[in-house]
Amino acid sequence: MRTCLIIGGRGFVGSAIASAASEAGWVVSIADRQTYNSYLGQEFDLIINANGNAKKYLANQNPHADFEASLRSVALSLNDFQCQKYIYISTVDVYEDTTSELTTLESAQINLMNLDTYGFHKRLAELVVMRKAKSWHIFRLGQMVGPGLVKGPIFDLITGHPIRITLDSEFPFLNTKSMANAVMQLNERAPDNQIFNVCGVESVAFRQLMTEHFPYLQATISHAARRQVYRINTDKALAFCDLPHSQDEIASFLLQKA
Repeated sequence: MRTCLIIGGRGFVGSAIASAASEAGWVVSIADRQTYNSYLGQEFDLIINANGNAKKYLANQNPHADFEASLRSVALSLNDFQCQKYIYISTVDVYEDTTSELTTLESAQINLMNLDTYGFHKRLAELVVMRKAKSWHIFRLGQMVGPGLVKGPIFDLITGHPIRITLDSEFPFLNTKSMANAVMQLNERAPDNQIFNVCGVESVAFRQLMTEHFPYLQATISHAARRQVYRINTDKALAFCDLPHSQDEIASFLLQKA
């Protein structure tokens, strides 16, 4: 019997991982605000930390709260529970330059001083995991879609909220189910103590996305909108897991909502 504790297992990302882990035969426990203390001191074969602040703009508005949610909580979890292996769900925002597949290689050197608050705290959390965990994986996610989506440019578009990016922005998109399956595949197949980018293959320009999938919607662009370009290298992960193309993931998400 293999036991797995998922911290943040009822959230947007964590709930998908919990389902995939259960389907893979793991005995899954979920630690959230209500149940966290009940697991203190227990040992698990695997801990997956899908907790922490996932809203970049909130991190920059309230750095102290983001420090607590994205860094301190990770450090505490490494002391609060025992495990044979620890998986940390991170973000591609730890890269200094996200505009090229060369600068988003997992081996890229990262100067902490060049990161914004969100990426800075996530990178520090990665370093804590690498230092403290017996065995670990770090998975860096990009833009996600799926059931329970409550943030991001696609959410803003379909709900009529102002979009905080320009239409020439580019992102990789991955459905939460595909992400969760990739997480479990990498856990089983990939060598330990490694970092992997877990994103949709190839980025999509938001203008193209709107033309092909949302031709009936009129976007409202925020006055504070800026261009964001994320071209993330997925070669390393693709050697061990299945990652669909971003365009296919958007189409899959829209079918789920239909």
